[in-house]
Amino acid sequence: MHLVFDAKRAFVNGTGLGQYARAHLRMVAQHLGGQAITLCSPFSRMPSFEEEMKEAGANIVFVGKGAFWRSKHLPKIAAQSAATTFHALSPELPSGIQAPTIVTLHDLIPFENPAYHRFPDVFLYKLKSSKALTRADKIVSVSARTAHVATRFFPSLSSKIEVIPPVFLPAPEWDAQASTGYAKPYILYVGSQDLRKNIGTLLRAFAASEIRRDFSLVLVGPLGSMTRSWREFARNMEMEDQVHFAGSVSEAQKAAWYRGAQAVVYPSLVEGFGLPVLEALYFQKPVLTVQDSSMEEAGGPLAHYFPGLDVGAWTHGLNSIPHLAPPKPEELHKHLRQFSTEALWPAWKKVYGLS
Repeated sequence: MHLVFDAKRAFVNGTGLGQYARAHLRMVAQHLGGQAITLCSPFSRMPSFEEEMKEAGANIVFVGKGAFWRSKHLPKIAAQSAATTFHALSPELPSGIQAPTIVTLHDLIPFENPAYHRFPDVFLYKLKSSKALTRADKIVSVSARTAHVATRFFPSLSSKIEVIPPVFLPAPEWDAQASTGYAKPYILYVGSQDLRKNIGTLLRAFAASEIRRDFSLVLVGPLGSMTRSWREFARNMEMEDQVHFAGSVSEAQKAAWYRGAQAVVYPSLVEGFGLPVLEALYFQKPVLTVQDSSMEEAGGPLAHYFPGLDVGAWTHGLNSIPHLAPPKPEELHKHLRQFSTEALWPAWKKVYGLS
């Protein structure tokens, strides 16, 4: 048994796709041993994860940057490794792979809502993902909602799509005793700052809320296309001292922001899964997020849900935060267990042909 992975996301991405990939590879290494896996990437921005996988015994191949690194190198590496399965951890799959192929599908947002992305990115994503999904022998969707969207755009793929949610493993860096250096009580948002994240609705609700008298709003994550507009809105509403744009942070610092928060808000309008919801619950925080979305699969009965664009509903939700209790330990344990390696590895064993 030897699995070969297109692991670019694990070594390059610091956001949700990267977190998914790293947690998945930790699970595989834990259950199969690192010697059974080869991880391929053009380069690495994650030295600690790289070292972790080396210690586990994984074969790591960095092939160098280039527009055609996948199509040029991955079929050769798969053949040389005598791969029994090739797993692309995002929907990008080169032709020429002789082993059975699996593609993880995170979302089809450029198909559903192309306005959220630049036209060249939409065109490229549609081209790559359409080919990957068509070529793959198996497709694993991270949520039932994403699987539903996939079958809407690609009806012929329904027979080879299976839903397996992300394995949730606390990052090793979360154990570090980092500090935010932020003294005010605050409500937390974690994620990028693009249009679909709906931070504009959150800011308008915060401006209208009573809670702004006692709490700040902290936004953690990479600055994005809408950051300038949202900063300007905060200035116009005289909220500069109450809205803090923390930007990109390390995993240790992110954990510190979670620990200190009164509650976590995640108003994103469309997601493949919604990992920040699960992270917030892990840190035992009340979570406010969007109803009728994949976030309901992440939050289950433990999160609080609101219509995505309803400013009044979000204002009411924010005002309720001081009265919200954290998840009960027994309910939280039951919920998180669904995303554990013990719960999900049997399904992956079948996907990998191990049982």
